[in-house]
Amino acid sequence: MKNDVKRALRDAFNVPLFLALLCSILVNIALLAAFFFTYPQLFALLKKVGYQMGIVQDKPLSYAAHDEQRRFFNTMPKKAGDVVFLGDSHISLGLWSELFRRPDIQNRGISGDTTEGVLRRLGDIIEEQPSMIVMMVGINDMFWIRDKAKTLRNYQAILDRIRSELPEAKIVVNSVLPINSWKFWKSMDSRLIVELNETLAILAKQHNALYCDLFPAFVTEELELKPELTNDGLHLNGDGYVLWKSVLEAQVGIRAGNMVELR
Repeated sequence: MKNDVKRALRDAFNVPLFLALLCSILVNIALLAAFFFTYPQLFALLKKVGYQMGIVQDKPLSYAAHDEQRRFFNTMPKKAGDVVFLGDSHISLGLWSELFRRPDIQNRGISGDTTEGVLRRLGDIIEEQPSMIVMMVGINDMFWIRDKAKTLRNYQAILDRIRSELPEAKIVVNSVLPINSWKFWKSMDSRLIVELNETLAILAKQHNALYCDLFPAFVTEELELKPELTNDGLHLNGDGYVLWKSVLEAQVGIRAGNMVELR
């Protein structure tokens, strides 16, 4: 009897059979995941789980990396009267000169930058004596600084200094875009971005700057970045940048060619 029980248990827990069954289950799970999720969505889901478990770490841009990019910018030829696009990765990843077909547009975006970082390097921008500064920065503040009051103080200081040292320069403040939580691996309350943008619009008006509201074109009714405009849920894809260009043309009046016209 005892041998029969042992034999039954051995047969029930046959190792090769168990492994085959386990592999089959894992393959089916993978197939179901591939059916319901695109690769970016699946990657974002796994990364989000890892972030919640403390496996995935998220760190702000270091000053060393920031300064290295600043040094690179400072080696570039400077021409007074150019148009400077200033901000974080939303700016840095845009091919602005090509989009507008204008060699006088300079990209001074740094991926991972914050309002604090922009304020820290603003002197470099002012030295270039641009005729226009087009800004977008703030999303990384929401991730890392998480202090809306401090972000707004930094914005105030940025606009104060530009208006003081470049009184004739045109300033364009773009609204901060939210994320698409289905594609991006970190969570964020988009209502906080709405509140931030409401104050940015007021600050822009106080400093005689133009406020470019991207929300109507880029954001869903659920206050999410439209999925067709992003691959990873945070950064814009090509269609997103083409749309941004058209919004700048419509709201601000930046035209392709050699002239800068403001409405």
